[in-house]
Amino acid sequence: MKKQGIELRPIKQTDLQKLWEIGFKENDASWKRWDGPYFQKKTFTKAIFMAEKELEWVDNPNRFIIMCDDEIIGTISAYWVDPELQKWLEFGLCIYTDKYWGRGVGAIACSMWLDYLFESHSELRRIGFTTWSGNKRMIKLGERLGMTCEATVRQVRFFEGEWYDSIKYGVLATEWQESRN
Repeated sequence: MKKQGIELRPIKQTDLQKLWEIGFKENDASWKRWDGPYFQKKTFTKAIFMAEKELEWVDNPNRFIIMCDDEIIGTISAYWVDPELQKWLEFGLCIYTDKYWGRGVGAIACSMWLDYLFESHSELRRIGFTTWSGNKRMIKLGERLGMTCEATVRQVRFFEGEWYDSIKYGVLATEWQESRN
């Protein structure tokens, strides 16, 4: 999938080296401050990263690479909240390269991803994502995509001495289709 210089495609084994370098080599990478920083993130050696992510990410139809101007900049994913029923799908976005933050890349990538997910899972009624009140860019992204703020679970995320809200955004398949016309 490609739109306005942004491409989403399945992850290949040969992509893992670049993903390691831009997203996981540094334990204090700046993207980690925004992606659920209140959770203890697993740190990887390069060998463990390469082995685990080859199994989890390569050719996974629910995790694609994000490219901008032919450069790998991040990943986009989907996961079942209810794996046995497969009726509740959420997605996540990680742009590891901060020079692409705030430039609309995430909105384009998520728009293509939502198209792909609704096409791939035509039985789905809704797709959403969960963020936290400290991540203003993801909140803005949900609004920009025309998603509805469906829930605010107050003061359940603790980070650097402060409490934050967990926030859920969602869009119904019918709403998404209407917004595309």
